[in-house]
Amino acid sequence: MEPVLGLRLPLRLLAVANMVYRGKILADIGTDHAYLPIYLVGHGWIPRAIGVEAREEPWRRARANVEAAGLSHLIDIRLGWGLKPLQPGEVKIITITGLGGRTIQDILSTSPEILENIEYLVLQPQGWEAQLRRWLARSGWRLGQEELVYEKGQYYLIYAWERGANPPYGDWEWEFGPLLLKRRHPLLAGYLRRKLEKLDGIQEGLVKSRRPEALIRLEKLNLERQAIQEVLACLPNAETS
Repeated sequence: MEPVLGLRLPLRLLAVANMVYRGKILADIGTDHAYLPIYLVGHGWIPRAIGVEAREEPWRRARANVEAAGLSHLIDIRLGWGLKPLQPGEVKIITITGLGGRTIQDILSTSPEILENIEYLVLQPQGWEAQLRRWLARSGWRLGQEELVYEKGQYYLIYAWERGANPPYGDWEWEFGPLLLKRRHPLLAGYLRRKLEKLDGIQEGLVKSRRPEALIRLEKLNLERQAIQEVLACLPNAETS
């Protein structure tokens, strides 16, 4: 099959595409413009795809893009929330990009009858990355790949999961990304420095509070700051962008 001409994915979506197992039917949740399924099907990497959108306007836009690409017979765009528009067993891969990590957890946890048939997850959460990482590990998913992308001033984390047990990673490995740490990813230093900047903003507000819960939170943030600084000390030559 000839690839769809003129379609260039953003770097974060290209990283997602490169993690997708070839030859399996995929559902892209929150598909927006449907660029990811169009790219994957158009390049012949997967045979068919389903795109899901919760809102009518992007659902119509995605359908129009699929039709313009001449792929309506291979890509089905459905209206609905999360995994609800899917039938058990009809897809083997789920991709979710650009949604908050907590929302992604909600989507996955509220459709167990769909998720039990899924073999592979490729996720790009917007925030709450570490909490989602831990939840997936507790839920029987093994971390297979991790990638960082820097695009238009933002860092994006992409990770892929399959069924299985994880090695005995430590707490800070789960927090910052065990595979990123193992690789000493060239963008990891910049990603962690950005985390430090966010911690500064949170700590500034907590310092002014005298509530007991604020002091507990402040202590945890100080421990995280110390851990980040220790990791950065091991990454003296890492690029920041």
